[in-house]
Amino acid sequence: MMLPDPMGGARYQAILSKAEMTLGAVTVRAVLPPMPKPLKTASGQLSHAPVLLVDLETSAGVTGVSYLFSPRPDMLKPLMETVLALAAAARGMRCDPVAVSAHFDRYFLIFGGTGIVTMARAALDMAMWDALAKQHGAPLFRLLGDSDG
Repeated sequence: MMLPDPMGGARYQAILSKAEMTLGAVTVRAVLPPMPKPLKTASGQLSHAPVLLVDLETSAGVTGVSYLFSPRPDMLKPLMETVLALAAAARGMRCDPVAVSAHFDRYFLIFGGTGIVTMARAALDMAMWDALAKQHGAPLFRLLGDSDG
């Protein structure tokens, strides 16, 4: 099945063809670093930044990384579990963000397109793109077609 090319033309397929790797283990760590200046919003104040750090290993030995901010520290654990559940559903698949997204669309259709599942999908998507860029030895903006930087 030929998936849509998010960059137009054959660029996406060329990126994938050079990076034959599959998705492996995912490690997720919750951190709560202090913010230099507390963030005040209508729903309260944040003095620490609740963040998940995501490491996605691939069969090529490349590790894609991403991070995910949570507006609430008490949601880090459920968010972490959701990232791990999605990672388990994608393990062994080709490192192809478009195909994995389509897989998640089918696999998690009942959850809709918002909320904690969408946040977890974003963390894995970013880590896949990071792994592809590392495999190509280029920054992601260049891999996606910006030659000026």
